[in-house]
Amino acid sequence: SAHERSLAAAEHVPDLDPNFGLAMRNRLFMIRFRAGDAAGAERGYQQLARDWAAVEGPDGPQALVALSFRAEALHVLGRQEEALAEANRLLPLMRRTLGADQQWTLSLEAARVRFLTMLERYADAERFGVPAYASLVRVLGAENAVAIDLLATLALVRCRDGRLAAGTADAARARADAAELGDPALQGGTDYVAAECALAGRRYDQAEALLAGIDRAAVSASNAEPRWGGNVELGLARVALARGDRAGAAHHLRAAAPTFASAPVDPRQARLWRELSRTTG
Repeated sequence: SAHERSLAAAEHVPDLDPNFGLAMRNRLFMIRFRAGDAAGAERGYQQLARDWAAVEGPDGPQALVALSFRAEALHVLGRQEEALAEANRLLPLMRRTLGADQQWTLSLEAARVRFLTMLERYADAERFGVPAYASLVRVLGAENAVAIDLLATLALVRCRDGRLAAGTADAARARADAAELGDPALQGGTDYVAAECALAGRRYDQAEALLAGIDRAAVSASNAEPRWGGNVELGLARVALARGDRAGAAHHLRAAAPTFASAPVDPRQARLWRELSRTTG
């Protein structure tokens, strides 16, 4: 890529400020991450953190931020327990070094709630998520993308935990806030959560309409999950099964296979995919 060529050229410039090269590498790894190379980004961020630590110390701000990005990459790779352990280790250091209300600290607070949700630890997700959301709203505002994403995560927690009224209300708030920003990825993500709540409440027409309107490519790119669209296919399979359309459900489940067959980001959805695939097979 252009960034890789620029970085290679910069490494041969005499007396180049080492911080410049490290910053360029950070940008390169973020591009790789968003393009779907989570494994390469995870390795890159780990090395980048070591290199920043050599410049500013092991608990320096840039090293901590690089490691927080690595935790996100672990999440996308389906290594949720590792991602959570890293977030738990980093957050006290980030609060002390960067500040509790600093953007990257708050972003990792929100990410930890997402990791806990994927691990189905709903009580912990809510315990950490409610104060984290309040801090995000206070510092960045309710229409900040990280705040909206966290509100949607809390809605998902509540709907998956059987508290449909609260979860559905949170999902509606998140969708309204996302609509104000006009970001198709954020809108699609909140629509998906609303669809999950609708499925849990057996509101199949509403779920189908929400799923049909999602820009899958935009959400996949934003989440750094190239296979994210399988979540939509799984939702559509659930709608088809509820209507007695086994052939239609089987079609959607086959389309979802690349998302859930190996190293799934969301183990709960992968388990549901396997169960429904057996039912329709």
